[in-house]
Amino acid sequence: METVLIETGSFEAVKIPNDWRFSTVGKSLLIRNNLRFPISEEEREKIPGDYPYYGPTKVQGYVDHYRVEGKYALIGEDGDHFLKFKELQMTLLVEGKFNVNNHAHIIEGTDQCTTEWFYYFFAHRDLFSHLTRQGVGRYKLTKDALQRLPIQLPPSPNNEKLLPSSPLGTRLSKRLFNS
Repeated sequence: METVLIETGSFEAVKIPNDWRFSTVGKSLLIRNNLRFPISEEEREKIPGDYPYYGPTKVQGYVDHYRVEGKYALIGEDGDHFLKFKELQMTLLVEGKFNVNNHAHIIEGTDQCTTEWFYYFFAHRDLFSHLTRQGVGRYKLTKDALQRLPIQLPPSPNNEKLLPSSPLGTRLSKRLFNS
């Protein structure tokens, strides 16, 4: 293992294996915000159905059609949940047929970084230094700031083995995902 410095709002030393690398969300994942579609609560009441309609932190309701299909991670674009990162998850992992409103960014994995790795890496991460302020108590993670977020990447074939649900991932998750 080597010690390297990464920026996470402030500088801190983090030990990582030599074959890991640092990247940014924008260089290692796809941001699929073109799939978002806002539907007002009033409109959703007119089209009830089986397909979840996600906001930044949870399902906002169910509608009779879907716009997104597959496995994606969602991370809020705005809201006060960013201040409660220890108690509330910053990310959602969704799979199947669903919809997403315009208050959440939609993240798709690539051969460099899986959707699951993004989900776990940012689930309880302090993103405050990457947010802009939109009025009193309203914070926003812009697409530009999301693209610049630093992320630590294990070698691609090892992404799945290092998730918190795996034996090795369980040992690493406290150090990496909760820092």
